[in-house]
Amino acid sequence: MFKNCFFETSTGTTVKTPEARKTEPTRPAVPRLSLEIVKENPLSKRLRKLDNTSITHAPKYSEGVYITTNEERSDVIAELLAEKPNTGGGCHIGFSGWHNLDIMALRRSSYGVICDHNPENAYFLSVTLNNLLKSNNREQFIEKMTRFVNTHDFHRLSKKTESNLDNAIKFSPNFRSDARCSDPSDEIRDHLQVKTGWLANEERFQFIKFLAHNDRIVLLTEDILATETFIRLKKLLQENAVEIDTLYTSNIGAYMKSPESRVAFLETVQALSESETKIIDARGDFYQYCDDLAQRLTTPKLLVDSDKANQWWWGEETLREYLQRETPEEKAKRAALVHSHFKSEAVRRFMLQNEDTPTSPSFTS
Repeated sequence: MFKNCFFETSTGTTVKTPEARKTEPTRPAVPRLSLEIVKENPLSKRLRKLDNTSITHAPKYSEGVYITTNEERSDVIAELLAEKPNTGGGCHIGFSGWHNLDIMALRRSSYGVICDHNPENAYFLSVTLNNLLKSNNREQFIEKMTRFVNTHDFHRLSKKTESNLDNAIKFSPNFRSDARCSDPSDEIRDHLQVKTGWLANEERFQFIKFLAHNDRIVLLTEDILATETFIRLKKLLQENAVEIDTLYTSNIGAYMKSPESRVAFLETVQALSESETKIIDARGDFYQYCDDLAQRLTTPKLLVDSDKANQWWWGEETLREYLQRETPEEKAKRAALVHSHFKSEAVRRFMLQNEDTPTSPSFTS
Protein backbone atom coordinates (compact mmCIF):
# COMPACT_ATOMS: atom_id res chain seq x y z
CA MET A 1 0.00 0.00 0.00
CA PHE A 2 0.90 3.66 -0.07
CA LYS A 3 3.60 5.25 2.02
CA ASN A 4 3.46 8.89 3.04
CA CYS A 5 4.88 10.51 -0.10
CA PHE A 6 3.51 13.84 -1.25
CA PHE A 7 4.75 15.36 -4.50
CA GLU A 8 3.91 15.73 -8.17
CA THR A 9 5.09 12.83 -10.28
CA SER A 10 6.68 13.00 -13.69
CA THR A 11 3.39 11.91 -15.21
CA GLY A 12 1.56 14.84 -13.66
CA THR A 13 -0.22 12.86 -10.95
CA THR A 14 -0.38 15.05 -7.86
CA VAL A 15 -0.14 13.50 -4.42
CA LYS A 16 -1.40 16.17 -2.08
CA THR A 17 -0.41 17.09 1.44
CA PRO A 18 -3.13 16.99 4.13
CA GLU A 19 -3.35 20.78 3.94
CA ALA A 20 -3.88 20.70 0.19
CA ARG A 21 -6.52 17.99 0.50
CA LYS A 22 -8.68 20.34 2.56
CA THR A 23 -9.25 22.37 -0.60
CA GLU A 24 -10.29 19.41 -2.76
CA PRO A 25 -13.78 19.45 -4.27
CA THR A 26 -16.49 17.86 -2.17
CA ARG A 27 -16.81 14.25 -3.15
CA PRO A 28 -20.21 12.61 -3.65
CA ALA A 29 -21.32 9.22 -2.40
CA VAL A 30 -19.52 6.33 -4.07
CA PRO A 31 -21.68 4.28 -6.49
CA ARG A 32 -22.34 0.64 -5.65
CA LEU A 33 -22.34 -1.37 -8.85
CA SER A 34 -23.97 -4.74 -9.42
CA LEU A 35 -21.93 -7.48 -11.02
CA GLU A 36 -23.13 -8.46 -14.48
CA ILE A 37 -23.37 -12.17 -13.78
CA VAL A 38 -25.83 -14.65 -15.25
CA LYS A 39 -26.63 -16.52 -12.04
CA GLU A 40 -25.84 -15.50 -8.47
CA ASN A 41 -23.92 -18.03 -6.40
CA PRO A 42 -25.94 -18.93 -3.25
CA LEU A 43 -22.96 -18.58 -0.90
CA SER A 44 -21.79 -15.34 -2.51
CA LYS A 45 -25.31 -13.96 -2.19
CA ARG A 46 -25.24 -14.58 1.57
CA LEU A 47 -21.74 -13.17 1.92
CA ARG A 48 -22.77 -9.94 0.18
CA LYS A 49 -25.28 -9.28 2.92
CA LEU A 50 -22.28 -8.49 5.13
CA ASP A 51 -21.54 -5.40 3.03
CA ASN A 52 -21.71 -2.27 5.19
CA THR A 53 -24.01 -0.09 3.10
CA SER A 54 -23.81 2.70 5.69
CA ILE A 55 -20.29 3.47 4.42
CA THR A 56 -21.19 5.65 1.46
CA HIS A 57 -18.22 8.00 1.09
CA ALA A 58 -14.48 7.55 0.79
CA PRO A 59 -12.64 8.33 4.05
CA LYS A 60 -11.82 12.03 4.25
CA TYR A 61 -8.06 11.59 4.15
CA SER A 62 -7.93 8.46 2.03
CA GLU A 63 -5.11 8.35 -0.52
CA GLY A 64 -7.42 6.39 -2.79
CA VAL A 65 -7.60 2.99 -4.41
CA TYR A 66 -4.47 0.84 -4.60
CA ILE A 67 -4.76 -0.85 -7.99
CA THR A 68 -1.71 -3.11 -7.64
CA THR A 69 0.82 -3.49 -4.83
CA ASN A 70 4.04 -1.59 -4.24
CA GLU A 71 5.19 -4.07 -1.60
CA GLU A 72 8.62 -5.63 -1.98
CA ARG A 73 9.12 -9.42 -1.75
CA SER A 74 5.74 -10.20 -3.32
CA ASP A 75 7.65 -12.38 -5.80
CA VAL A 76 9.37 -14.25 -2.96
CA ILE A 77 6.08 -14.78 -1.14
CA ALA A 78 4.50 -15.99 -4.39
CA GLU A 79 7.20 -18.65 -4.69
CA LEU A 80 6.67 -19.72 -1.09
CA LEU A 81 2.93 -20.01 -1.71
CA ALA A 82 3.61 -22.09 -4.80
CA GLU A 83 5.66 -24.48 -2.67
CA LYS A 84 2.63 -25.09 -0.46
CA PRO A 85 0.10 -26.48 -2.98
CA ASN A 86 -3.56 -25.72 -2.46
CA THR A 87 -5.27 -29.00 -3.20
CA GLY A 88 -8.65 -28.18 -1.72
CA GLY A 89 -9.47 -24.86 -3.35
CA GLY A 90 -10.42 -22.84 -0.31
CA CYS A 91 -11.24 -19.17 0.03
CA HIS A 92 -8.90 -16.22 -0.21
CA ILE A 93 -9.78 -13.23 1.95
CA GLY A 94 -7.93 -9.97 1.50
CA PHE A 95 -7.94 -6.22 1.70
CA SER A 96 -7.07 -3.64 -0.97
CA GLY A 97 -7.01 -4.18 -4.74
CA TRP A 98 -5.73 -6.38 -7.56
CA HIS A 99 -3.05 -8.10 -5.48
CA ASN A 100 -5.84 -10.25 -4.09
CA LEU A 101 -6.50 -11.49 -7.63
CA ASP A 102 -2.77 -12.26 -7.93
CA ILE A 103 -2.96 -14.50 -4.87
CA MET A 104 -6.21 -16.14 -5.97
CA ALA A 105 -4.72 -16.99 -9.37
CA LEU A 106 -1.59 -18.45 -7.78
CA ARG A 107 -3.51 -20.46 -5.19
CA ARG A 108 -6.35 -21.53 -7.50
CA SER A 109 -8.83 -20.34 -4.89
CA SER A 110 -12.40 -21.60 -5.10
CA TYR A 111 -13.74 -18.31 -3.68
CA GLY A 112 -12.40 -14.83 -3.05
CA VAL A 113 -13.65 -12.16 -0.65
CA ILE A 114 -12.06 -8.73 -1.06
CA CYS A 115 -12.73 -6.10 1.58
CA ASP A 116 -11.79 -2.49 2.20
CA HIS A 117 -13.01 0.39 4.36
CA ASN A 118 -13.02 2.64 1.28
CA PRO A 119 -16.13 2.01 -0.89
CA GLU A 120 -14.15 3.21 -3.92
CA ASN A 121 -12.27 -0.08 -3.74
CA ALA A 122 -15.41 -2.17 -4.28
CA TYR A 123 -16.52 0.27 -6.99
CA PHE A 124 -13.24 -0.11 -8.88
CA LEU A 125 -13.17 -3.89 -8.44
CA SER A 126 -16.79 -4.13 -9.63
CA VAL A 127 -15.74 -2.35 -12.82
CA THR A 128 -12.76 -4.71 -13.02
CA LEU A 129 -14.94 -7.82 -12.83
CA ASN A 130 -17.59 -6.49 -15.21
CA ASN A 131 -14.95 -5.58 -17.79
CA LEU A 132 -13.33 -8.95 -17.24
CA LEU A 133 -16.59 -10.71 -18.10
CA LYS A 134 -16.85 -8.69 -21.32
CA SER A 135 -13.28 -9.42 -22.45
CA ASN A 136 -12.09 -12.42 -24.44
CA ASN A 137 -8.42 -11.85 -23.62
CA ARG A 138 -6.04 -9.72 -21.60
CA GLU A 139 -5.55 -7.05 -24.27
CA GLN A 140 -9.29 -6.43 -24.55
CA PHE A 141 -9.50 -6.19 -20.78
CA ILE A 142 -6.57 -3.78 -20.53
CA GLU A 143 -8.12 -1.58 -23.21
CA LYS A 144 -11.43 -1.41 -21.32
CA MET A 145 -9.78 -0.71 -17.97
CA THR A 146 -7.45 1.92 -19.41
CA ARG A 147 -10.40 3.70 -20.95
CA PHE A 148 -12.22 3.59 -17.62
CA VAL A 149 -9.43 5.00 -15.46
CA ASN A 150 -8.65 7.71 -18.01
CA THR A 151 -12.23 8.95 -17.77
CA HIS A 152 -12.75 8.40 -14.02
CA ASP A 153 -9.45 9.46 -12.42
CA PHE A 154 -10.36 11.97 -9.71
CA HIS A 155 -6.97 13.71 -9.77
CA ARG A 156 -7.22 14.29 -13.49
CA LEU A 157 -10.87 15.35 -13.52
CA SER A 158 -10.57 17.69 -10.53
CA LYS A 159 -8.19 19.88 -12.55
CA LYS A 160 -10.94 20.54 -15.08
CA THR A 161 -13.45 23.15 -13.97
CA GLU A 162 -16.47 21.58 -15.65
CA SER A 163 -15.75 17.94 -14.85
CA ASN A 164 -18.41 15.70 -13.37
CA LEU A 165 -16.93 14.04 -10.29
CA ASP A 166 -19.98 11.92 -9.43
CA ASN A 167 -18.38 8.66 -10.53
CA ALA A 168 -14.72 9.64 -10.16
CA ILE A 169 -12.25 7.46 -8.26
CA LYS A 170 -9.17 8.67 -6.45
CA PHE A 171 -6.24 6.37 -7.24
CA SER A 172 -3.12 6.12 -5.11
CA PRO A 173 0.08 6.29 -7.19
CA ASN A 174 2.23 3.19 -7.03
CA PHE A 175 5.61 4.22 -5.61
CA ARG A 176 8.38 1.66 -5.52
CA SER A 177 11.98 1.61 -4.38
CA ASP A 178 13.25 2.28 -7.89
CA ALA A 179 11.46 5.66 -7.85
CA ARG A 180 9.29 4.54 -10.72
CA CYS A 181 5.85 6.13 -10.65
CA SER A 182 2.99 5.70 -13.05
CA ASP A 183 -0.49 7.03 -13.59
CA PRO A 184 -3.38 4.56 -13.22
CA SER A 185 -3.52 3.59 -16.90
CA ASP A 186 0.23 2.86 -16.97
CA GLU A 187 -0.04 0.87 -13.77
CA ILE A 188 -2.79 -1.28 -15.26
CA ARG A 189 -0.86 -2.03 -18.44
CA ASP A 190 2.37 -2.62 -16.51
CA HIS A 191 0.69 -5.42 -14.59
CA LEU A 192 0.97 -7.56 -17.71
CA GLN A 193 4.71 -7.70 -16.97
CA VAL A 194 4.41 -8.76 -13.32
CA LYS A 195 5.43 -12.42 -13.40
CA THR A 196 3.45 -13.33 -10.30
CA GLY A 197 0.39 -11.28 -11.27
CA TRP A 198 -3.00 -12.47 -12.45
CA LEU A 199 -2.43 -10.79 -15.83
CA ALA A 200 0.97 -12.42 -16.40
CA ASN A 201 -0.47 -15.01 -18.74
CA GLU A 202 -3.73 -15.99 -20.37
CA GLU A 203 -4.25 -19.01 -18.12
CA ARG A 204 -4.34 -16.93 -14.93
CA PHE A 205 -6.52 -14.31 -16.60
CA GLN A 206 -9.02 -16.96 -17.67
CA PHE A 207 -9.02 -18.50 -14.19
CA ILE A 208 -10.03 -15.22 -12.55
CA LYS A 209 -12.61 -14.75 -15.30
CA PHE A 210 -13.95 -18.23 -14.49
CA LEU A 211 -14.36 -17.25 -10.82
CA ALA A 212 -16.10 -14.01 -11.80
CA HIS A 213 -18.39 -15.77 -14.29
CA ASN A 214 -19.43 -18.27 -11.63
CA ASP A 215 -19.93 -15.49 -9.06
CA ARG A 216 -17.21 -16.68 -6.72
CA ILE A 217 -15.66 -13.26 -6.02
CA VAL A 218 -17.38 -11.15 -3.36
CA LEU A 219 -16.62 -7.46 -2.77
CA LEU A 220 -17.35 -5.95 0.63
CA THR A 221 -16.97 -2.51 2.15
CA GLU A 222 -16.14 -2.78 5.83
CA ASP A 223 -13.55 -1.68 8.38
CA ILE A 224 -11.14 -4.42 9.40
CA LEU A 225 -11.91 -3.56 13.04
CA ALA A 226 -15.54 -4.68 12.60
CA THR A 227 -14.66 -8.10 13.99
CA GLU A 228 -18.26 -9.30 14.38
CA THR A 229 -18.78 -8.97 10.64
CA PHE A 230 -15.78 -11.15 9.91
CA ILE A 231 -16.83 -13.72 12.49
CA ARG A 232 -20.11 -14.04 10.58
CA LEU A 233 -18.16 -14.27 7.32
CA LYS A 234 -16.11 -17.19 8.61
CA LYS A 235 -19.24 -18.88 9.95
CA LEU A 236 -20.88 -18.72 6.52
CA LEU A 237 -17.80 -20.27 4.93
CA GLN A 238 -17.67 -23.03 7.53
CA GLU A 239 -21.36 -23.82 7.05
CA ASN A 240 -20.58 -24.37 3.38
CA ALA A 241 -17.43 -26.43 4.04
CA VAL A 242 -15.15 -23.76 2.56
CA GLU A 243 -11.80 -23.38 4.32
CA ILE A 244 -9.89 -20.10 4.50
CA ASP A 245 -6.72 -20.79 2.53
CA THR A 246 -5.08 -17.35 2.46
CA LEU A 247 -5.50 -14.02 4.25
CA TYR A 248 -3.89 -10.82 2.96
CA THR A 249 -3.85 -7.75 5.22
CA SER A 250 -1.23 -5.63 3.43
CA ASN A 251 0.23 -3.09 5.89
CA ILE A 252 -3.02 -2.32 7.70
CA GLY A 253 -1.44 -3.40 10.97
CA ALA A 254 0.88 -0.38 10.84
CA TYR A 255 -2.12 1.91 11.19
CA MET A 256 -3.23 0.28 14.43
CA LYS A 257 -1.81 2.70 16.99
CA SER A 258 -4.08 2.41 20.03
CA PRO A 259 -4.30 -0.67 22.27
CA GLU A 260 -8.01 -0.93 21.45
CA SER A 261 -7.47 -0.95 17.70
CA ARG A 262 -4.68 -3.51 17.99
CA VAL A 263 -6.88 -5.85 20.02
CA ALA A 264 -9.69 -5.54 17.48
CA PHE A 265 -7.26 -6.05 14.59
CA LEU A 266 -5.87 -9.24 16.13
CA GLU A 267 -9.39 -10.50 16.81
CA THR A 268 -10.28 -10.00 13.15
CA VAL A 269 -7.13 -11.78 11.98
CA GLN A 270 -7.97 -14.64 14.32
CA ALA A 271 -11.56 -14.69 13.08
CA LEU A 272 -10.37 -14.94 9.48
CA SER A 273 -7.80 -17.67 10.14
CA GLU A 274 -7.87 -21.42 10.42
CA SER A 275 -5.05 -23.75 11.43
CA GLU A 276 -3.47 -23.90 7.96
CA THR A 277 -4.33 -20.41 6.70
CA LYS A 278 -1.39 -18.60 5.07
CA ILE A 279 -1.30 -15.03 6.39
CA ILE A 280 0.37 -12.47 4.13
CA ASP A 281 1.08 -8.97 5.37
CA ALA A 282 3.62 -6.19 4.88
CA ARG A 283 5.67 -4.02 7.21
CA GLY A 284 7.58 -0.89 6.34
CA ASP A 285 10.19 -1.71 8.97
CA PHE A 286 10.49 -5.41 8.16
CA TYR A 287 13.80 -4.76 6.46
CA GLN A 288 14.83 -2.27 9.08
CA TYR A 289 17.01 -0.18 6.77
CA CYS A 290 14.65 -0.15 3.80
CA ASP A 291 11.87 2.43 3.46
CA ASP A 292 9.76 0.15 1.29
CA LEU A 293 7.04 -2.13 2.51
CA ALA A 294 8.14 -5.76 2.52
CA GLN A 295 5.83 -8.76 2.46
CA ARG A 296 5.93 -11.57 5.00
CA LEU A 297 4.25 -14.94 5.35
CA THR A 298 3.15 -16.72 8.50
CA THR A 299 0.48 -19.09 9.82
CA PRO A 300 -1.79 -18.92 12.89
CA LYS A 301 0.22 -21.67 14.61
CA LEU A 302 3.14 -19.22 14.85
CA LEU A 303 0.90 -16.60 16.46
CA VAL A 304 -0.51 -18.84 19.14
CA ASP A 305 -0.70 -16.24 21.91
CA SER A 306 -1.14 -12.49 22.18
CA ASP A 307 2.54 -11.86 22.98
CA LYS A 308 3.73 -13.59 19.80
CA ALA A 309 1.01 -11.92 17.76
CA ASN A 310 1.88 -8.47 19.08
CA GLN A 311 5.55 -9.17 18.44
CA TRP A 312 4.82 -10.19 14.86
CA TRP A 313 2.70 -7.19 13.98
CA TRP A 314 4.34 -4.46 16.05
CA GLY A 315 7.48 -5.80 17.80
CA GLU A 316 10.96 -4.47 17.06
CA GLU A 317 12.60 -7.90 17.11
CA THR A 318 10.29 -9.42 14.52
CA LEU A 319 12.94 -9.43 11.80
CA ARG A 320 15.45 -11.57 13.68
CA GLU A 321 12.77 -13.98 14.89
CA TYR A 322 11.41 -14.35 11.38
CA LEU A 323 14.83 -14.98 9.89
CA GLN A 324 15.53 -17.73 12.40
CA ARG A 325 12.60 -19.70 10.98
CA GLU A 326 13.72 -19.39 7.36
CA THR A 327 14.54 -22.47 5.35
CA PRO A 328 17.81 -22.60 3.33
CA GLU A 329 15.81 -21.88 0.18
CA GLU A 330 14.19 -18.82 1.76
CA LYS A 331 17.60 -17.59 2.93
CA ALA A 332 18.95 -17.89 -0.62
CA LYS A 333 16.04 -15.92 -2.04
CA ARG A 334 16.46 -13.21 0.58
CA ALA A 335 20.20 -13.05 -0.06
CA ALA A 336 19.61 -12.39 -3.75
CA LEU A 337 17.16 -9.61 -2.90
CA VAL A 338 19.45 -8.03 -0.30
CA HIS A 339 22.48 -7.96 -2.60
CA SER A 340 20.45 -6.28 -5.33
CA HIS A 341 18.77 -3.79 -3.01
CA PHE A 342 21.33 -2.50 -0.51
CA LYS A 343 24.56 -0.70 -1.35
CA SER A 344 26.03 -0.65 2.15
CA GLU A 345 28.13 -3.72 2.99
CA ALA A 346 27.40 -3.21 6.69
CA VAL A 347 23.67 -3.23 6.06
CA ARG A 348 23.99 -6.28 3.80
CA ARG A 349 25.82 -8.16 6.57
CA PHE A 350 23.08 -7.22 8.99
CA MET A 351 20.30 -8.26 6.60
CA LEU A 352 22.02 -11.56 5.85
CA GLN A 353 22.49 -12.20 9.58
CA ASN A 354 26.16 -13.17 9.30
CA GLU A 355 28.00 -14.01 12.51
CA ASP A 356 30.00 -10.80 12.25
CA THR A 357 26.86 -8.70 12.06
CA PRO A 358 27.43 -5.32 13.69
CA THR A 359 24.90 -4.46 16.38
CA SER A 360 24.49 -1.00 14.93
CA PRO A 361 25.34 -1.12 11.23
CA SER A 362 26.78 1.89 9.51
CA PHE A 363 24.44 3.56 7.08
CA THR A 364 27.11 4.78 4.70
CA SER A 365 26.73 3.62 1.13
